Amino acid sequence: MTDGIEGICINLERAFQEQKEDILSLLTIIDIYGSNVNNSKDKDSLAKYLDVLSRLLEDSKEITNELGWELPKILLFYIDDIQAESREAMCQERVVISIMKCFDQILRWGNPKECILSSCELLADLHLHHDEEDDESLYKDDNSDPKNLNSTIAVFEIKAQLLLSLLVRCFERLTVLYPTKFLVMMINAVTTFVKKNIEETENAISFQHLICDFCIEFKPVTPSSSDGRLSKEEFIKIKEDERELQIKLLRTSITYFVSSCFKVKSIDFDLFYFNLVLGGDQHDDLEEEFINLCAKYYDLQHSYGIDLEKEFTQCLQNTRSMYNEMEKLFQPAAIGPNETDDLQAIYELSYRHSLAAELLHKELSLDPYGIIILTGISLIATKQNLCSDVSLTDSIYLFLRTSSASLYSENYHNKAVESVARYWIWVALTENTTFPLKKQLQELHAIVINAFLQMLLLKNATQSSNKVLKITFKQIARVLTLIPEDTSFGFILDTLLSCPYTHLKVDMINVLRHLMTASEPPNSNSLAPKAGSPPSLPPRLPPRPYIVINDDRMAAVHSLAMITLLAAKDTRRSQNHAHIILLLNYMNFFVNLRYKWDTGLLQTFSDEVSQTFSGANEEEMPEVGFIRIANETLRSFLQL
Repeated sequence: MTDGIEGICINLERAFQEQKEDILSLLTIIDIYGSNVNNSKDKDSLAKYLDVLSRLLEDSKEITNELGWELPKILLFYIDDIQAESREAMCQERVVISIMKCFDQILRWGNPKECILSSCELLADLHLHHDEEDDESLYKDDNSDPKNLNSTIAVFEIKAQLLLSLLVRCFERLTVLYPTKFLVMMINAVTTFVKKNIEETENAISFQHLICDFCIEFKPVTPSSSDGRLSKEEFIKIKEDERELQIKLLRTSITYFVSSCFKVKSIDFDLFYFNLVLGGDQHDDLEEEFINLCAKYYDLQHSYGIDLEKEFTQCLQNTRSMYNEMEKLFQPAAIGPNETDDLQAIYELSYRHSLAAELLHKELSLDPYGIIILTGISLIATKQNLCSDVSLTDSIYLFLRTSSASLYSENYHNKAVESVARYWIWVALTENTTFPLKKQLQELHAIVINAFLQMLLLKNATQSSNKVLKITFKQIARVLTLIPEDTSFGFILDTLLSCPYTHLKVDMINVLRHLMTASEPPNSNSLAPKAGSPPSLPPRLPPRPYIVINDDRMAAVHSLAMITLLAAKDTRRSQNHAHIILLLNYMNFFVNLRYKWDTGLLQTFSDEVSQTFSGANEEEMPEVGFIRIANETLRSFLQL
């Protein structure tokens, strides 16, 4: 199309001369010529056409001022057919480079007010997938080329990048008395854009970079002169108010964008801290691009003067007040007749509080989830805790607040904020000794502790990271060592009886084994005799396990194991092997504790297992063989 493109470019130049008084006709000509070149599928010709258009826009600034606001919609259409693996690769495409040149002329010479209005509309309408059919075709075809999906994402990100940059640059050029009005439009458009697309960009950290860069590039605008209609004092007051309001809007937006952009991303802040405390490599499970993103957000919140420690402390205080007021309504007894209703009330509290905040709060306020996530970002950026005096009770309240609301509305499901809440639980557990931790938990109502443990367990049921699942069970086990053993055993028993997830039951059996065998370490705050103490003091008591084995507890575990064995009989040859797996773990539990367990109960259980798994079967699960081996170990012990 070499000859054709030369003619089109000449005609385009002529149109800029002949139609400069008729902007609508000129805009139509630009669109028609561009569509014809684009339909030819000749990238070189399209790039050449766009280069000529860019030059004409620069040479004809008055025309650009008149029609610049309408050009982004036309230019963005040309990106759809570009194929590239990433946004960075797409930026190297000649057509995209030429489009960027045109955008550069628009943001320099276009009417800033009109460009902001049109760009806000385009950004709010921008969607990763244009319609449901496209969405289905991308995800339902297992044989689809991943390159097509990558290219779709790259096209989407380039469009967003161009529009966001256009908004920022045009805002800087505004000459109005109240620029905040336009900033509100921009933030609303970006907010709509984020809400519409964040669920479909779970693993696209580059999407989060786009939003962060928008906030970084933004510069507050000073109101223009009022042409003498206002006094000097009035104009100075407007300038001060406008600047303060712009900063406040951006602070609020930053915390909202952090909360929204990270909500569907599995970011293991708790695992990062766990590895940090143990001296491991904290970067093993984090992408380098995400670490860079955390550094950018960390610097961003500092640049806007967000006092993160103060805001987080206030968030903890508000959360504590929420649950303290509710605890006053509970019965003093640990377990009362209204326990189920009380648990329900605890789970609903965060949801009801969030709804009330949305309906009643009229003033600008920082997003609490965003503030909480920023404390996790601060950890990754600095490898230090924002504050080390967070109590275990406050961290428990924080986790309940951030995790329970999602039980009632998916809008409040936020993986990142839950991970940060677990991180703060680890901080409390590692920065305090046993005695103050136990004292703090004694101040909590037993129902609150039960609700916390249940929620921690429930959220762990759908945990995608095996490493996080394991350290969360370590967290559960540690908390169980700090509360009365009857409460700990009751929670474990209830989990083994009613939890619908086999893998959680398996892990809870292992927790019970640990608590029944591990000795409680001497308390650093105890009154045990020290070197040089008078010899008249009584000797230190021998170590004892966290949960002492007694007849009642052995009988309870035996009953649960027998229930599992009966269920295993029915599912032995079916597709549901969960009971077989659970039974194997009960077998291993009894083998480990056989020297401390009642031999009569062990004999009864072993006999039932022998009878159930007496004959070999080729279709058996491998676990059945391990059950037989474990049972032989039990029988050998019982025959001694």
